[in-house]
Amino acid sequence: MVEVVVVLSIMVILTGVITVGLGAATSKPAEECAEKIVNALNACRVSTMGKEDTQLQFYINNDSVYVKEFINGSEVKNLPISGKGVIVRYKYKSGDEFNLSDTPLNMSYNRSTGGFNECTPGNYCSQIIVSKGSRTVTVKLYDLTGKVSLEK
Repeated sequence: MVEVVVVLSIMVILTGVITVGLGAATSKPAEECAEKIVNALNACRVSTMGKEDTQLQFYINNDSVYVKEFINGSEVKNLPISGKGVIVRYKYKSGDEFNLSDTPLNMSYNRSTGGFNECTPGNYCSQIIVSKGSRTVTVKLYDLTGKVSLEK
């Protein structure tokens, strides 16, 4: 009887460890994608402040998230920033929300202020929400200062 209790307790512990491990493994792509978005935005800001007219376009292609970088109107980079299955949405300050798979997101900075330019006339992007499985990571965008922060 004691052996059965010991075996059952070991099985319960192993099941818990495996469940936690699988949860962490499935959430990792969302965190990595959000971090790459933050890095791309920060690099765009540095480039813009360094006298280059830099713009980014985030979009979905073949179920993966990509970023295109344009400098002075010419495309210079087109990089994947997530694997398949990562869902990216973004919100404007007005409250409108869009799925990246339906509508690409274009971002740029204002060289004179360091803040973000409007994404659409009169509208600034305030959040980029990245999710996969049960994990959701939010990239907060502060339009006046151009600051970008990651909330896990």
